[in-house]
Amino acid sequence: MLLLGFVICKTSTGTALFRQTRIGQDGRHFTLLKFRTMTVLDGTETGLFQPGETDRITPIGKLLRITKLDELPGLWNVLTGEMSLVGPRPEVPEWVEVYPDQWALAHLAKPGVTDQASIAFRNEQELLEACDDPHDCYRREILPHKLIFCREYVSNASPWGDLKILLLTMAAVLQSCLRRVGNTGEHTCCLHLPDDECGESSIPPEDNTP
Repeated sequence: MLLLGFVICKTSTGTALFRQTRIGQDGRHFTLLKFRTMTVLDGTETGLFQPGETDRITPIGKLLRITKLDELPGLWNVLTGEMSLVGPRPEVPEWVEVYPDQWALAHLAKPGVTDQASIAFRNEQELLEACDDPHDCYRREILPHKLIFCREYVSNASPWGDLKILLLTMAAVLQSCLRRVGNTGEHTCCLHLPDDECGESSIPPEDNTP
């Protein structure tokens, strides 16, 4: 981790770590730690998020994202009890306010470093980049499906289920690395999910923003 931090600092301006306010179990705010993968922008630590904004991703940041090594500092959040290895991925306040009732259910569980949504949307950045309006696409398409995974996790959480998600995460990371090497152009999105996970009947109610 020290070596990664050194490389990040040497290849772009800014600190090695990215800190951002997220909302965790029981609606508590905490500071999520990740390796910084983008150039520094004022406001990101308080929840500013522009989906599909790929021009700020650094060269080393691309590698960290593909391999998920950018999540390593999050192990500190696990050690402090703010997160677990597996659980609903925590969001910034901005996006929690969009579907507050759905997030209230997700916040019954401790947030995790990985979950089913992380696997299904492992190429999320590419999907958003292809959208005409990435912000609206995330709000109306991707986030609702992530919340479906959150709901299913809270309802069916188990040690064996967590182990399965960890193994699937490792397999997904390996697949992404091989895809990059082979440049197959594969995309993973909600359209590839089973009907019960992507059908209109499962999508949360309309959001609270205009």
